[in-house]
Amino acid sequence: MVVQILVQRAAYPRVLEERQQDRGEGCGTGAPQAYNRIPKRERVPLFSHAADVWLANKAGLAPKSKERYEQCVVHLKEEFGKALVCDVDANDIADYRRKRLSAGEDKRGVSNRTVNYEIGAMRGILREFGLWGPIADRVRALPERHDVERAEMVLKKRVTEAIENRWFDKRNVGVVPFSEFAETYINRHVALLKSPKTERVRVLFWKREFGNRPIGQLTRAELQDWQARKRQTNKPATVNRIMCRLRNMFNKAVEWELLDESPMERLKFLPENNARLRYLSMDDCDKLLQACIAPHMRFMVMLALHTGMRLGEIFNLKLEDLDFSNGSILIRDSKNGHPRHIPMDSAVRDLLSSYIPSLGTSHVFPSASGGRLSTVQKAFRNARIRAGMPELHFHDLRHTFASQWVMNGGDLYVLKDILGHKSIAMTQRYAHLSQRLNRRWSTGWSRCGKSLPWPPHQHKPHKHRSTTTKARRRHDFNASPLTNLSSP
Repeated sequence: MVVQILVQRAAYPRVLEERQQDRGEGCGTGAPQAYNRIPKRERVPLFSHAADVWLANKAGLAPKSKERYEQCVVHLKEEFGKALVCDVDANDIADYRRKRLSAGEDKRGVSNRTVNYEIGAMRGILREFGLWGPIADRVRALPERHDVERAEMVLKKRVTEAIENRWFDKRNVGVVPFSEFAETYINRHVALLKSPKTERVRVLFWKREFGNRPIGQLTRAELQDWQARKRQTNKPATVNRIMCRLRNMFNKAVEWELLDESPMERLKFLPENNARLRYLSMDDCDKLLQACIAPHMRFMVMLALHTGMRLGEIFNLKLEDLDFSNGSILIRDSKNGHPRHIPMDSAVRDLLSSYIPSLGTSHVFPSASGGRLSTVQKAFRNARIRAGMPELHFHDLRHTFASQWVMNGGDLYVLKDILGHKSIAMTQRYAHLSQRLNRRWSTGWSRCGKSLPWPPHQHKPHKHRSTTTKARRRHDFNASPLTNLSSP
């Protein structure tokens, strides 16, 4: 190896001279092409000479850059100066980089940037002789200080976001198409609701509205615009019922980890004013009953006027729910989800005891096929038109029962249980109809102060003289007209 190095070192001036002649430097035309005819390994010089050639080609650099590269070449020559350029491989560069980082001039290692400059000079020297390509993919630059600081800053940010649960997205949150989510909602949740048919219609409405848009793209502003447009053609209660189903859908999406936050989180619903409180007088009730030609329609109207049952509760009424021994009707499937008992009065007892249901069915008012009756819309519409009340709703019969109950002195809390209200606030709408309570309160309160003389007279003290001021004061108190006040 030493002999080969000495031979190459002795041959280098001749190789360099022939290379200059090939480039046309210092020789005329027709210079010998001996340099190109030399095999590659034989014409490659030692690393120190190759470094000098590369540095000579950098003569046009700025003084600062040239000085920096000269320092890099000095360190490279110390390590690779006696080796051939073609013998330098990626492993030698990795060992050199490790050595420079572990023990530099200050005995603590040099910076990554300095090593990167030196590896850059090595790349230029090897590229000069066409030797960098085979090892280029195996040599990577070291991260410099500003890169490390940026990486540390990003790491701190990611740790903070992870602690605050704002990182590591959960299973593609917000990218599920709304149509796919609506089908999942129908299969998983709507089937468990009390009115699955009605709620399914509302879910399909939103499915047509949003289509295949990802649920994460729906915004609160968009829903507010839809609410304003819908309000122009629908009542506030209708808009709120439709949006109430959408709000539940988004809440379920958050619960199922398909969304981080519902877009309806702070969306306000429209104010409702559905306090419809129409009730019939005794004469109106008689007119309506006479206008009901169909027997089952007359029985239903009579039952609603005397019990306050909803139309759906009448449809669901079965024979086993009638308890004539205790005089009550059991409502199993109530609107609020809790069963309740309704007392029978004499009219309802006579009505149900004389009513002959159809054979082969358990419903009190069955359909033509023997199942549950679904609608009486046509029969009730004809009856109210004949009675001269075209605007009457079947639910107004429930209001009539409650109003007559209160006007006849019935207790509001008992009425709350009969109607199946969850809170007394729903029953308070009938409180102003309690005429008997109003009369009782006004009669009792009118007695207040009647024992006093009216108009009030001025008290005249007795004419006898009291010996002391204390005795005079005691005499005036005993003679006060308040002592004659009798309790009502």
